[in-house]
Amino acid sequence: MVEATKRDDWRITMEKLPPCFYCVHCIKTGTQDLHDGGYLCSAYPKGIPVAILARMQDHEEHIPGQEGEDVYESKVMPFPEGPCIVTFDGEWLLVRPDGTFEEVFPDEEEEPVDVPEDLGEME
Repeated sequence: MVEATKRDDWRITMEKLPPCFYCVHCIKTGTQDLHDGGYLCSAYPKGIPVAILARMQDHEEHIPGQEGEDVYESKVMPFPEGPCIVTFDGEWLLVRPDGTFEEVFPDEEEEPVDVPEDLGEME
């Protein structure tokens, strides 16, 4: 058996989403496939650059060439522990009543869970 934590399993899924998925200025989510139209936002209504989607280009400040002045701003999302935001870098933060933030997933040891080594062949 391979060891993984429940948190690891959840993060593998959530970390694949680009930061734009969590942004209040996002107009449309999708792929960057030409037939899909891709991710669109108020700053990039014709398609968000892949460098931003891949977190290789920060968009917490205005970028020359974008439309308008909008930059990354996290939606406030419900979470079992309370309302959360997601930083551009993908860190989940709990919004406390006093307006401060707390990490939702602090780096701490968790109980490992068993994951079968052979999950079958992918087709």
